Amino acid sequence: MDPLSAVSLAGNLIQFIQLGMQIVGNAKEIYVNGSVAANIDLEDLTKDLRTLTLKLKLPPRGYTASQTVNEQALNKAYDHCIEISDDLITHLKNLNGPGHRGKWKSFRQALETSWTKKDVERIASRLSAYRAQMELHLLVSLKEHQSITSLKQANDFKALERAVQEEVSRFFRIQIADAEDCILGSLRYPTMMERYEEITEAHRKTFEWIFRNPDGEKPWSDFSKWLQSQNGIYWINGKAASGKSCLMRYVFDDARTKKCLQEWSNHNEVTLAGFFFWNSGTTEQRSHKGLLRSLLYQLLGQQRKLIPILFPDLWKKVYLEPARYATSPGCFRRGGNLLANESWSLSKLSKLFKSLMDLSSSTKICIFIDGLDEYDGDCAEMIRLFNEVANLPNAKICISSRPWIIFEDAFRVSPGLRLQDLTYDDMKQFISDTLESHPKWVQLTKETPVQAGGLVEEIMSKANGVFLWVRLVVRSLTDGMTNHDDISDLQKRLRLLPADLERLYNHMLSRIDPPFYLEQASKIFQLVRMARELETLSKVNEEFRPKPLTVLQLSLAYEESIQDCTKWDGLMIEPQQLVRRSQSMADRLKTRCAGLLELGEPVKEPSMKGFGSWGTFPMKSVTYMHRTVRDFLEREDIWRMILGQTSSMDFSAGSRLLSSSVVWAKLLTELPQLELPEWQQQKFMSSDRWAIILHTMLQAYLEDVLARNSHSTALDQLDQTITLRNWSTSNPDVHWGKDLPFIHPTIPGELERGENSIISIAIEFGLYSYARCKILRDPKIISNISGRPLLHYAVCPFPFGIEYKTRTRIVKLLLEHGADPNESYPLVFGYNGHENWSPWQTALYWAYYGEGPKLAVWLELMTLFIHHGADPNAICDHNYTATQIVSELLRRAFPDRVEALELYVSCHGTREDSSTSADDIFSPLLGSPRPASHSSRASPETSVSWFWESIIKWITSCLGR
Repeated sequence: MDPLSAVSLAGNLIQFIQLGMQIVGNAKEIYVNGSVAANIDLEDLTKDLRTLTLKLKLPPRGYTASQTVNEQALNKAYDHCIEISDDLITHLKNLNGPGHRGKWKSFRQALETSWTKKDVERIASRLSAYRAQMELHLLVSLKEHQSITSLKQANDFKALERAVQEEVSRFFRIQIADAEDCILGSLRYPTMMERYEEITEAHRKTFEWIFRNPDGEKPWSDFSKWLQSQNGIYWINGKAASGKSCLMRYVFDDARTKKCLQEWSNHNEVTLAGFFFWNSGTTEQRSHKGLLRSLLYQLLGQQRKLIPILFPDLWKKVYLEPARYATSPGCFRRGGNLLANESWSLSKLSKLFKSLMDLSSSTKICIFIDGLDEYDGDCAEMIRLFNEVANLPNAKICISSRPWIIFEDAFRVSPGLRLQDLTYDDMKQFISDTLESHPKWVQLTKETPVQAGGLVEEIMSKANGVFLWVRLVVRSLTDGMTNHDDISDLQKRLRLLPADLERLYNHMLSRIDPPFYLEQASKIFQLVRMARELETLSKVNEEFRPKPLTVLQLSLAYEESIQDCTKWDGLMIEPQQLVRRSQSMADRLKTRCAGLLELGEPVKEPSMKGFGSWGTFPMKSVTYMHRTVRDFLEREDIWRMILGQTSSMDFSAGSRLLSSSVVWAKLLTELPQLELPEWQQQKFMSSDRWAIILHTMLQAYLEDVLARNSHSTALDQLDQTITLRNWSTSNPDVHWGKDLPFIHPTIPGELERGENSIISIAIEFGLYSYARCKILRDPKIISNISGRPLLHYAVCPFPFGIEYKTRTRIVKLLLEHGADPNESYPLVFGYNGHENWSPWQTALYWAYYGEGPKLAVWLELMTLFIHHGADPNAICDHNYTATQIVSELLRRAFPDRVEALELYVSCHGTREDSSTSADDIFSPLLGSPRPASHSSRASPETSVSWFWESIIKWITSCLGR
């Protein structure tokens, strides 16, 4: 076989293997997740496969009887691929039956009847092995054909070999880059850079002094010198709102920082990373886990060679099985990452970070940490971490924070600076530039130059180093000049403003006029705070987590008529109307809220076509102007005053947000398409839709807990909206809830979600009031549900931080209305040899692995199940009986009492011929006499019955003490 024939055959085989891996990759994803990221066009797949198979079945050019060992192996792989091709086409024919043309959404059902999971695994394994063989044999074959007799073709042959080697190298580079992107993508979260991007860029010519030699009058530790030659920590401290974050962004961005660090590293590689804590942001933006994920993402992005070393198990998955983790080449770089659900625990992230720092000993690393005082955790823990890193010979850290005592003690000996002592000239520059941009000020400086200069000096003397105060005061003076204030008016205006930030905020609130503006401001403040609490509640994967409140969503929630969401129809609202709503709300933030709330970055980057020149404006997030504003508004006395503005009216921020989520769900499908490629548009819309559902259900949970409101109309509207618009990604005849991507697992192994309904989803989210409303209206709903029992949903782990005590109320509700604790439900794949699983067995399983406060809840659940006829002999995890598991739970919860029980048993015995029975054992512990109805020689059935009754009394007694 000549080299060209070998290359041709290998090319066809590799192309076939890639298509085959795409097919089985989709099949495997269906078996694991129940769906695929994109719809499958069976006709196109079959056509492509047939075309490739015809190519394969043509005799390869240059085929001869005399072949080398490697060529024989190449032809053997050729024969195996023909065999697999026939197998795949047979299965695709079975799937693509009559009446299923084009995009076929019932692919999953057909797949399960035509193709077993074992078949899919077998073919995937074979294809993976053949691909590895192909790459090896191709290179060896080319080498074998280099001989002296081919010297006259040497130049052409070398060119061909280089081309082949380059193509193979390119293939490997793409595969490696995809695997790296996949793992990095699992560390990334949507709000990773949000705080950094929202920090105001430094005003021109400000902070230039940081790179100069320290001033003799107001000394600070030489920052440039620290960058160039020192290790350890540099501490930037200052008052609240003195401009620390602005300075940190400035030095993080400035090219001089990198230039100085190059001297430190002797012009070798330097890696920079930064994290900006934000107490008003999402959980990741203020947590230890968020910090480590961000630093790992940034540092590994600059040291990709370390990714396979740090993540050997993940690397094996994504590099050796790319068909499982990608639907097309390069998809990781486009955002299609199936590792997005990878669970990153704090302990795992800490180990990874430590390993990364150890492996990076040859690379200089500089980390910038802003707002350490905004960390939502133990600051001493953070100090220990940063001291450990800063003590490494190849690392240094620049940290900013308020001058709290804990930081003073930790960083007192470190080089640093106190910001409010050094920003006098910067503030003066900002004041002069801002005022001079107003034509009225230009006029005043000409007419009254002395008074104008004196006004600037007065601002400086009152600012006391707080940049935010200066910004607010200058804004007030600018408003005055717009109202044609003269210099004396501006002086009065300045002298009315308190020099303290909190008093200034209070002054700004008191100046809201007319009074009904304050009532409107109260509603807005309540909506913003409630939305933030919802963000912090969710612990789901970031892709589906509730996003920050947008100005458009705030405008909807503010609308009085939003409470009756049945009257809102997405088809009747034009995009430009939504833009006008958004602009109106933005104006209200300025006029009603005294500028204490602002618009931040858009929640979604792509713009919607219908918004026209406004682009992403309606999707801008609503944020507090500064952390100190949030702290002020949430102060007990201030918040009481804010709530008092709406105490006499029927206003509930939670109810408004819930209804607005339902309306947003109606609008989303009807809005013009996003300006994105089709593949990304589908992914974008899909995650947005699920995020809305999650947002609505979590808001309903909060309302259930806080207000005991079922909101049945709103939730029914959500169900109807999603059903009518066919948001489901699989069979339209199956309820959309079956495709929910973020519900927690039910038990180890795979369990069908069953025929979902809105009530089953409500139970999963802990919506007791809604479930009660539906069950009281139709008690037969419990028995009429086909498939997985409602009680089974109730005992599985609730997602997203929903309190476990909610579970008890729902379980009790279902049991009291006839739910059967022993009703079995089939598993997709048997677990421990058991093909069926009951709610009682599931409750036992999760109770067995429960810890801490959750254990008490599970014990309470056990009493409910036992009281309603749960089978004491049910077999659960590792073939333990229900009796054994409950005994173990009692041992964990009440070790002293169980020890006393065991001692009593050892002394009195429990044999059938003994005068002691189960009730004799429990009665002393309960402190009550044995019931007269039970004799000392009870039958086994009676003893078991009294055993369970005793457990109920005993647990109740223990929990009550």
